[in-house]
Amino acid sequence: MSESVSAPVSSSSESTSSSESSPVNSSPSTESTESTESKSESSPQLYKIVVNGKEEHVTLEELQSGYQIRKASDAKMREAAMMRKQAEEVLTKLSDKNQLFDVIRELGHDPRGLSEEYLLQILEEEMMDPRDRELSQLKREKAQRDADREKYEKAEKEALHSAKVEKYTQDYSSQIVSALSESGLPKTESTVKRMAYYLHQGVKRGIEVTAADVVSLVKEDYINEQKQLFSNLDAENLIKLLGDDMAGKIRKYDLNRVKSNKNELVTPSVQPVKADREVKSTKISKEDWKAKLDRIKKGLE
Repeated sequence: MSESVSAPVSSSSESTSSSESSPVNSSPSTESTESTESKSESSPQLYKIVVNGKEEHVTLEELQSGYQIRKASDAKMREAAMMRKQAEEVLTKLSDKNQLFDVIRELGHDPRGLSEEYLLQILEEEMMDPRDRELSQLKREKAQRDADREKYEKAEKEALHSAKVEKYTQDYSSQIVSALSESGLPKTESTVKRMAYYLHQGVKRGIEVTAADVVSLVKEDYINEQKQLFSNLDAENLIKLLGDDMAGKIRKYDLNRVKSNKNELVTPSVQPVKADREVKSTKISKEDWKAKLDRIKKGLE
């Protein structure tokens, strides 16, 4: 299977080409530019590969997983080729009568002792009754068939076991990569070993667990370890240990959190103060009072 990998392919190439063909004076707004940048950051980077003449696009995680599987397969193929070469050398020596006894000695046997045992077996068979000789031959043939069947069943079990191990390895590798991507944990050898440990413990206890189930345990381990490390440090030593870059990230996060909390505060509505009802004065001037009396006298009131 032939594979080739080319430069990463940007998932926003179509939008780039369309923007280049647009008129110069129609520049995009700041809001659309920010949305495009956030979209390109969230989408995974793809790499172009060619498998058996067919072009495909895969993520970095898929590329790493495929590379690891291929390296393991190459190692197994080299081991099988070496064993085949050794077997061919042994067969070549066995076919040469001058080297036959050398092979027997290399295998840890005494050529003379084996020759004597073989000759003694031939003499015993020749001195046997024909019926006993036939019965002995049938027993040997049956024993050989049983040995061949046992060897075949053992090889079949080993092949099935190897296939299961390879399948589970690929499944777990894919699950671990996916779980780490969603959890935000670092994709390091230490993290993968921790997840593999918890998965193995689940298998030992007969509990069916997935990488998504154990990633929370690994995350909790990291948090507890960091708490034990940092809890007894003062602010100055903590900054020295974390470094200016990490301290800046923490400050930025804290400021954004404070701003977010301020925006969520509900401003109490200010009720307009109602103006006091204008109280009309009951007092009247002398002129008004005289006018009122005149109207009463005239019967107008």
